[in-house]
Amino acid sequence: MKVSDPTGQVWRVSRRWVPWRRRFKKWLPQVLGWLGADDPLSILLVVLVGIPFAVAALVELAVMLLVLPFAVLHRAAVRRRWTVEARKGLRIWWDDDGGDWSASAARIRAVAADVERGVLPPQTVDAPAPTP
Repeated sequence: MKVSDPTGQVWRVSRRWVPWRRRFKKWLPQVLGWLGADDPLSILLVVLVGIPFAVAALVELAVMLLVLPFAVLHRAAVRRRWTVEARKGLRIWWDDDGGDWSASAARIRAVAADVERGVLPPQTVDAPAPTP
């Protein structure tokens, strides 16, 4: 479910369909941003660093697409619990156990309503370390 908080920031609240979080999603745009460079050193960095990252991200996507039908069938057959996550933009901000299918649907609606009212979930994923 796609919602906006009172400041206009877009949030997405949904179930996590695979049992892991994608790892290359946060690095890929930065690495591919080097493609606009015009000096030889940057082009060399794109070839040596950017292309392997892109290949790794594509491999991860392919594995995810292969595993997804089996993961969904397994969750449905075994009645596994779903993880509900809230993403600020495209970055995962919060995740928590959502229960079974109907409970996770209710949890998604509740979290989305909270975000629209300005009651944001606490950051639980990649939270910055507290400073002493």
